[in-house]
Amino acid sequence: MYNMAIGMGRIDIILPDDIEEKFRRQVGQTYGARRGALTDAITNAITNWIGEQAQKEVEQENRGKKK
Repeated sequence: MYNMAIGMGRIDIILPDDIEEKFRRQVGQTYGARRGALTDAITNAITNWIGEQAQKEVEQENRGKKK
């Protein structure tokens, strides 16, 4: 869990109801009903997405070098 004292940004998002409900249900199953669970789950999801995007960029660069 991230410590709020280290400084954290804020992003407000709007999701379709079905996605929000599924996400909250999965967060509850994975992290439990503790304070900060949504923050932890979203932080992990965004971190994973950033890593995936970076990997795609590297793969595209490598494809360009092979030509």
